[in-house]
Amino acid sequence: MNKRRLKILLMTDEATIGGGQKHILLLAISLDRKKYDVAVACERQGYLVDELKKADILHLTVEMSNLPSLKSLRSCMNALREFEPDILHTHGGTPGLWGRLAARLSGVPIVVHTYHGLHILYRGAIARTVLLWLERALLRITSHIICVSSADLVSAKQYGLLREVDASVVRNGVEVGLVKSPSVEKKLRIRLSIPSKGLIVGSIGRMHHQKGYYYLLRAASAIVRERKDVYFVLVGDGPEMNQLQEESERMGLADHVRFMGAMDNASELIPAFDIFVLPSLWEGFPIVLLEASAAGKPIVATSIDGSKEIIRDGVNGILVPPKDPERLSKAILRLVAQPALRRRLGKAARSQALREFDVKQMAKRISDIYESLNSRLSVSKA
Repeated sequence: MNKRRLKILLMTDEATIGGGQKHILLLAISLDRKKYDVAVACERQGYLVDELKKADILHLTVEMSNLPSLKSLRSCMNALREFEPDILHTHGGTPGLWGRLAARLSGVPIVVHTYHGLHILYRGAIARTVLLWLERALLRITSHIICVSSADLVSAKQYGLLREVDASVVRNGVEVGLVKSPSVEKKLRIRLSIPSKGLIVGSIGRMHHQKGYYYLLRAASAIVRERKDVYFVLVGDGPEMNQLQEESERMGLADHVRFMGAMDNASELIPAFDIFVLPSLWEGFPIVLLEASAAGKPIVATSIDGSKEIIRDGVNGILVPPKDPERLSKAILRLVAQPALRRRLGKAARSQALREFDVKQMAKRISDIYESLNSRLSVSKA
């Protein structure tokens, strides 16, 4: 007799492109369909919804608010009643609130929650206090917590955000075998009017304070004073987009900095970059660094939790302190001046990605958690 497939519902709020959405998409695609019936709940339309359709994965619409809202709770409960999952797996703060409450009221037996970085620790004092209290309360209706980095696990313990026996570290993964054709470089240079001999320093991320792009612009200003052949390509959108564009023009960088806005296929541009930079102030376990590593690119990143678990300074990239445009500019100029160093770091980054960050490894770890939780539930019912 064939064993019934477990029904897994992955839940988030936004469908716009981002690290969390990429994680959910790759997980949904990579879970063994012989063992699992997988669906994803998120907002009505966006990047994630489009990609789920391409992969023939069921999408359920949920609407969530960051504010107290019975509508958000009802929306999540409707999705749970429609799909009737054995396991609900929530991702991020807002889905973690409404999804876990809905699961409790709907009788979902197993609830897993993933912290994609402990962003609440970077909120104002009052908001941080309230959100920490709320997260601790939600642990009572959570079967298992997943942290995407070891640093997050340590911080979560410190702030009382998990019970050690019910927590695991599962690092993000990417499709490391997929390296897009470098032919994209020629098209990008034509599109952005970048000379064939110009060096491209690229970054992909949300235009938000967290990503530290203001410090990258300050570093760029110092770099182009020394090297007129260096160009910066920033891919992404967000609340600080207009401010950053204005700052770039004020600094006289209009000829050397290109803002491309949000792109669904942003990672496909990475092969066109000579150097990849991520100047973030904090991260969980940034998927974009895994993508740059998988593409074999030399990387400059800030020495923050999460990024430090991917980049080893001088081995597969260069680490600099956050909020330090002088050190950032020096690191980029070092790579600009040393092609051999760029090749060595890029090769090491690619090798590490193949060993450690394949999405199949990530999916296997999460699958093992599902199976363990289900087995424990079956035993408790027997």
